[in-house]
Amino acid sequence: EAHPLELGGRAVLVAGSLYGTLAGAFYAAIGTLIGAVACYFIAVRFGRDFVERIISEKHMAVVDTFFRRHGFVSVLVARLVPVMSFDAVSYGAGLAEMDFWKFLAATVLGMIPATLIYSFIGDELSFQSLLVVMAAIVIVSAAALPFSGGIAQAIGGGKEAKKKGRRRR
Repeated sequence: EAHPLELGGRAVLVAGSLYGTLAGAFYAAIGTLIGAVACYFIAVRFGRDFVERIISEKHMAVVDTFFRRHGFVSVLVARLVPVMSFDAVSYGAGLAEMDFWKFLAATVLGMIPATLIYSFIGDELSFQSLLVVMAAIVIVSAAALPFSGGIAQAIGGGKEAKKKGRRRR
């Protein structure tokens, strides 16, 4: 998911509601960080071989160089922008074999503002209000599902590339 209140954002709202702003933000941040690190290492361990079969060495070298030079800032900015998929950023950093400690530092620094804001909002809402907000998010997300396939095809090369099994280069 790539919208401000993806699963992680909703979990932070609930954590803020249950534990208060600071404790909720802390617990949610620990869970979010564990997930980000898991995605990073999954990509490092299993993803590179797969990606190298569909992306040319030249393009992969460009991605690797970019993450070596700009990885910290890229991950930090992506974490600060609430419409970026948290998992996609973690997988991308892992695939590009970005330095783990830079990835971790950028992730921690970048997730603090949104985590505190969502936790505060959760803390301020009554549990009943929180349920109404969560229901609205689910309804809007479900309504957007029919459109997500077209976006994925546009990014992935469309139906024709998939049917013919062509590699994107």
